[in-house]
Amino acid sequence: MKKILLPFFMLLFAASFPASAQTDKGKIMVGGNMNLRIPTNDGESVQQSYLSLTPNVGFFLADNVALGFGLPVSSNRYLDNRTGYTSRSSSFGFAPFGRYYFGASNIKPFLEGRFGIERFRTEETGKANRRDEAVFVGFGAGIALFLNDHVALEPKLSYDAYNRGGTHSAFNFNLGFQVYLR
Repeated sequence: MKKILLPFFMLLFAASFPASAQTDKGKIMVGGNMNLRIPTNDGESVQQSYLSLTPNVGFFLADNVALGFGLPVSSNRYLDNRTGYTSRSSSFGFAPFGRYYFGASNIKPFLEGRFGIERFRTEETGKANRRDEAVFVGFGAGIALFLNDHVALEPKLSYDAYNRGGTHSAFNFNLGFQVYLR
Protein backbone atom coordinates (compact mmCIF):
# COMPACT_ATOMS: atom_id res chain seq x y z
CA MET A 1 0.00 0.00 0.00
CA LYS A 2 2.88 2.35 0.81
CA LYS A 3 4.32 1.76 -2.68
CA ILE A 4 1.05 2.95 -4.23
CA LEU A 5 0.53 6.01 -2.03
CA LEU A 6 4.10 7.35 -2.12
CA PRO A 7 4.11 8.27 -5.87
CA PHE A 8 0.64 9.80 -5.50
CA PHE A 9 1.73 12.05 -2.62
CA MET A 10 4.98 12.96 -4.42
CA LEU A 11 2.98 14.06 -7.47
CA LEU A 12 0.54 16.01 -5.29
CA PHE A 13 3.48 17.68 -3.48
CA ALA A 14 5.18 18.61 -6.77
CA ALA A 15 1.94 20.06 -8.13
CA SER A 16 1.62 22.40 -5.18
CA PHE A 17 4.62 24.42 -6.37
CA PRO A 18 4.13 26.94 -9.18
CA ALA A 19 5.58 26.05 -12.55
CA SER A 20 8.70 27.90 -13.64
CA ALA A 21 7.51 29.35 -16.94
CA GLN A 22 7.76 26.17 -19.01
CA THR A 23 5.10 27.36 -21.47
CA ASP A 24 6.03 31.03 -21.78
CA LYS A 25 6.41 32.90 -25.06
CA GLY A 26 9.73 32.13 -26.76
CA LYS A 27 10.15 28.64 -25.31
CA ILE A 28 10.68 25.57 -27.49
CA MET A 29 9.43 22.07 -26.80
CA VAL A 30 10.99 18.93 -28.28
CA GLY A 31 9.74 15.41 -27.72
CA GLY A 32 7.14 13.05 -29.00
CA ASN A 33 4.54 10.44 -28.19
CA MET A 34 3.94 6.75 -28.67
CA ASN A 35 0.85 4.65 -29.31
CA LEU A 36 1.07 0.85 -29.05
CA ARG A 37 -2.04 -1.16 -29.83
CA ILE A 38 -2.32 -4.92 -29.55
CA PRO A 39 -5.95 -5.92 -30.18
CA THR A 40 -7.54 -8.70 -28.16
CA ASN A 41 -8.45 -10.92 -31.11
CA ASP A 42 -8.79 -14.67 -31.22
CA GLY A 43 -5.20 -15.37 -30.14
CA GLU A 44 -5.16 -18.78 -31.79
CA SER A 45 -5.84 -17.62 -35.33
CA VAL A 46 -5.21 -13.87 -35.68
CA GLN A 47 -2.18 -11.88 -34.59
CA GLN A 48 -2.15 -8.11 -34.99
CA SER A 49 0.01 -5.25 -33.72
CA TYR A 50 0.32 -1.51 -34.32
CA LEU A 51 3.05 0.89 -33.21
CA SER A 52 3.14 4.62 -33.87
CA LEU A 53 5.87 7.08 -32.89
CA THR A 54 5.54 10.83 -33.45
CA PRO A 55 8.59 12.97 -32.72
CA ASN A 56 7.67 16.67 -32.59
CA VAL A 57 8.89 20.20 -32.07
CA GLY A 58 6.83 23.20 -31.02
CA PHE A 59 7.38 26.92 -30.56
CA PHE A 60 5.52 29.07 -28.01
CA LEU A 61 4.22 32.09 -29.93
CA ALA A 62 2.49 33.43 -26.80
CA ASP A 63 2.24 32.31 -23.18
CA ASN A 64 0.60 28.84 -23.13
CA VAL A 65 0.11 28.80 -26.96
CA ALA A 66 2.35 26.52 -29.04
CA LEU A 67 2.46 25.78 -32.76
CA GLY A 68 4.60 23.02 -34.17
CA PHE A 69 4.76 19.88 -36.24
CA GLY A 70 5.13 16.16 -35.74
CA LEU A 71 6.54 13.46 -37.99
CA PRO A 72 4.32 10.40 -37.43
CA VAL A 73 5.88 7.01 -38.24
CA SER A 74 3.86 3.80 -37.89
CA SER A 75 4.06 0.06 -38.44
CA ASN A 76 1.08 -2.30 -38.63
CA ARG A 77 1.15 -6.10 -38.88
CA TYR A 78 -1.72 -8.55 -39.38
CA LEU A 79 -1.46 -12.36 -39.62
CA ASP A 80 -4.29 -14.89 -39.94
CA ASN A 81 -2.82 -18.30 -39.07
CA ARG A 82 -5.84 -20.17 -40.47
CA THR A 83 -5.59 -18.77 -43.99
CA GLY A 84 -1.92 -17.72 -44.12
CA TYR A 85 -2.94 -14.19 -45.07
CA THR A 86 -0.49 -11.50 -43.96
CA SER A 87 -0.53 -7.74 -44.28
CA ARG A 88 2.20 -5.32 -43.28
CA SER A 89 2.13 -1.59 -43.69
CA SER A 90 4.34 1.29 -42.67
CA SER A 91 3.84 5.02 -42.94
CA PHE A 92 5.56 8.36 -42.62
CA GLY A 93 3.83 11.73 -42.37
CA PHE A 94 3.85 15.42 -41.61
CA ALA A 95 1.42 16.80 -39.01
CA PRO A 96 1.26 20.47 -37.95
CA PHE A 97 -0.39 21.05 -34.56
CA GLY A 98 -1.50 23.77 -32.17
CA ARG A 99 -1.74 23.52 -28.38
CA TYR A 100 -3.20 25.61 -25.60
CA TYR A 101 -2.11 24.98 -21.98
CA PHE A 102 -4.18 25.86 -18.90
CA GLY A 103 -3.02 26.76 -15.41
CA ALA A 104 0.18 27.81 -13.72
CA SER A 105 1.26 24.73 -11.78
CA ASN A 106 3.44 21.71 -12.52
CA ILE A 107 0.35 19.92 -13.80
CA LYS A 108 -0.95 21.69 -16.92
CA PRO A 109 -3.94 20.38 -18.88
CA PHE A 110 -3.84 21.15 -22.60
CA LEU A 111 -6.00 20.99 -25.72
CA GLU A 112 -4.48 20.09 -29.07
CA GLY A 113 -5.64 20.26 -32.68
CA ARG A 114 -3.76 18.79 -35.63
CA PHE A 115 -4.02 17.87 -39.29
CA GLY A 116 -1.68 16.27 -41.73
CA ILE A 117 -0.84 13.76 -44.40
CA GLU A 118 0.68 10.27 -44.20
CA ARG A 119 2.13 8.10 -46.97
CA PHE A 120 1.67 4.35 -46.62
CA ARG A 121 3.45 1.33 -48.09
CA THR A 122 1.50 -1.94 -47.83
CA GLU A 123 2.47 -5.56 -48.56
CA GLU A 124 -0.27 -8.22 -48.65
CA THR A 125 -0.25 -11.94 -49.36
CA GLY A 126 -1.10 -12.57 -53.02
CA LYS A 127 -1.24 -8.89 -54.02
CA ALA A 128 1.19 -6.39 -55.48
CA ASN A 129 2.74 -3.94 -53.06
CA ARG A 130 0.89 -0.65 -53.01
CA ARG A 131 1.50 2.89 -51.94
CA ASP A 132 -1.19 5.36 -50.94
CA GLU A 133 -1.74 8.32 -48.67
CA ALA A 134 -4.21 9.57 -46.11
CA VAL A 135 -5.16 13.03 -44.95
CA PHE A 136 -6.32 13.41 -41.37
CA VAL A 137 -7.59 15.86 -38.80
CA GLY A 138 -7.69 15.31 -35.07
CA PHE A 139 -8.06 16.87 -31.67
CA GLY A 140 -7.18 15.78 -28.17
CA ALA A 141 -6.83 16.66 -24.53
CA GLY A 142 -3.94 15.81 -22.26
CA ILE A 143 -2.04 16.72 -19.15
CA ALA A 144 1.59 17.87 -19.00
CA LEU A 145 2.98 16.41 -15.76
CA PHE A 146 6.19 18.39 -15.21
CA LEU A 147 8.83 16.31 -13.47
CA ASN A 148 11.07 19.39 -13.20
CA ASP A 149 11.36 22.79 -14.92
CA HIS A 150 12.20 21.26 -18.31
CA VAL A 151 10.75 17.73 -18.58
CA ALA A 152 7.12 16.56 -18.72
CA LEU A 153 5.25 13.31 -19.19
CA GLU A 154 2.10 13.81 -21.25
CA PRO A 155 -0.74 11.30 -21.31
CA LYS A 156 -3.26 12.31 -24.00
CA LEU A 157 -6.62 11.07 -25.26
CA SER A 158 -7.35 12.00 -28.88
CA TYR A 159 -9.80 11.49 -31.71
CA ASP A 160 -8.65 11.32 -35.33
CA ALA A 161 -10.65 11.22 -38.57
CA TYR A 162 -8.84 10.32 -41.76
CA ASN A 163 -9.52 9.58 -45.40
CA ARG A 164 -7.64 6.65 -46.90
CA GLY A 165 -9.88 5.16 -49.58
CA GLY A 166 -12.85 5.95 -47.34
CA THR A 167 -13.49 7.87 -44.15
CA HIS A 168 -12.28 6.27 -40.91
CA SER A 169 -11.95 7.45 -37.32
CA ALA A 170 -10.33 6.28 -34.09
CA PHE A 171 -9.91 7.17 -30.43
CA ASN A 172 -6.32 6.92 -29.23
CA PHE A 173 -4.46 6.99 -25.95
CA ASN A 174 -0.92 8.30 -26.33
CA LEU A 175 1.91 8.69 -23.88
CA GLY A 176 4.24 11.59 -24.62
CA PHE A 177 7.52 12.95 -23.33
CA GLN A 178 8.55 16.58 -23.85
CA VAL A 179 11.62 18.64 -23.06
CA TYR A 180 11.03 22.41 -22.73
CA LEU A 181 14.03 24.51 -23.75
CA ARG A 182 15.23 28.13 -23.47
